[in-house]
Amino acid sequence: MRSDDTTAIQQQHEAFIQKICASEVVWCLENKDGVALSNSWEYTNGQGEPLGLICFWSEEAKAKACAKDEWFDYHTISIPLDDFIEIFCLGMANDGFFLGTDFDSNMYGHEIDPLDLILEIHDALKKMAKKIKLKNYPNMQILVNDIEDLMNG
Repeated sequence: MRSDDTTAIQQQHEAFIQKICASEVVWCLENKDGVALSNSWEYTNGQGEPLGLICFWSEEAKAKACAKDEWFDYHTISIPLDDFIEIFCLGMANDGFFLGTDFDSNMYGHEIDPLDLILEIHDALKKMAKKIKLKNYPNMQILVNDIEDLMNG
């Protein structure tokens, strides 16, 4: 991948963070069997196999643009930001999945560990002086502290 492609993907990811923090909504593709799954282009497990990847988008139209080929029978679903953090990101981290942000219709985008994404979301919300109410944590900072303890421990 060329460095200008990498820069564009990073800028797209940063815009994803800003948009989902502002709207407090994340978009995903789903069918009767569950969410749309893919494989990482960048990350592998201990056996050299690509890690599982679930893509999320900041706008419904971007998600719809990817509902083609093997995902032709998928439809968009909106996910509140608090559920995205607590159910999807934490669940994906527990299951060993990575996360794709604002992938384009050619399935290129930023890949990130879900726990790292939570930290980035937290930083963006702080800069916006915005708070979200979580269901399983008294506040976002306690979740962030738990994640940082896990990563540093």
